[in-house]
Amino acid sequence: MKYFYSAASHDGVFFEIDMETLEVTRTLHLDGNALMGSFIWDGDGVNM
Repeated sequence: MKYFYSAASHDGVFFEIDMETLEVTRTLHLDGNALMGSFIWDGDGVNM
């Protein structure tokens, strides 16, 4: 769970946030609006 991804719908920017440093590490300027946020997880800790 190193990164969190989110989009700021009011200004059309997609953000990558480093969850260890809480810094924005990358941005992507979109041509439109997008609403979302999700964690990228490697599955560590899940027993199947």
